[in-house]
Amino acid sequence: SIDPELGFNEKDPDTDQYHEFRRFVAECHKNGIRVILDIVFSHTARDSLIQRIHPEWFVYKKDPASLSEPYIYYESPEAENYWGKPDYAFSPYDHDIFWTDCSRLNWNWKPVPGPNPHPRNPRIKEMRDYFKSVLRYWIKQYGVDGFRLDVSYAIPYDFWHEALADCRAAAHEICALHATSPDKQPLAPISPDIMFVGETYVDDVYELQECGLTMLNGDFSSKIFSVEQLKGYLDYAYNISGEFFPRNSRWMLFPECHDFSRLPEKFRHSLLHGYSDVQLNKSRWVLAATLPGTPMLHNGYEVVEHKNVSVRTY
Repeated sequence: SIDPELGFNEKDPDTDQYHEFRRFVAECHKNGIRVILDIVFSHTARDSLIQRIHPEWFVYKKDPASLSEPYIYYESPEAENYWGKPDYAFSPYDHDIFWTDCSRLNWNWKPVPGPNPHPRNPRIKEMRDYFKSVLRYWIKQYGVDGFRLDVSYAIPYDFWHEALADCRAAAHEICALHATSPDKQPLAPISPDIMFVGETYVDDVYELQECGLTMLNGDFSSKIFSVEQLKGYLDYAYNISGEFFPRNSRWMLFPECHDFSRLPEKFRHSLLHGYSDVQLNKSRWVLAATLPGTPMLHNGYEVVEHKNVSVRTY
């Protein structure tokens, strides 16, 4: 992630991250390399500036990682002690797991059930417009070529449909201005057809594809937890009905990421023949390259590690 405000030095613009990242994108484009950013629209950090400016974009509980605790409304008697305070913003709850270090944005969509009705976001249009502007900002200011949509299945489909169309329309204008007046628009994407890579399980494949996503993250990382499961996964990957996915669609496969244990750790306890770590490392490269889909190689993927990195160092 790049924060343009970090290290910004008006007296020496050559050393601030704003210009540094612009130079990085320009150099990548000279070499035909597209730059894709990871964006997170479903949740924020607990100390996010957004939460302080727009507390109404979140929901609150006395225990933010509880399903049984009731939601606290703005007009609740105890609201003064909890509503709007970052420590009590409800945590994302995904596939039976709470992400306790984050705060869940309220999209008025897929509400987490509780003992009382889930609060509505009274300024949902303002929030949607803001996040659309985030995409346009990175294209206009930096000329990035696409986005990986974190937890894309947790965002309303109609938002993605509107945001992707809006973003690509803006990219066409930016590319045209760059071609005719590079002094006014020094940076632009390589192509106005902005790439969008959605993270999902198999639940929302059709809906997300209909929104105009370019690719979807595969579920390789979440499916294989032992060598014994590998055969079953190979059968699963190769024998999914052709009618299950949209025509010409492809999974983007990544054997490892920060959300899951590293493959050597997964496989180590179930190997029967004493395979070495090096062999394990080779095996995951082979799997990523040969399973149906497009390989996605994270930085550091080539290093043999047993433990996933912590959230703070990722």
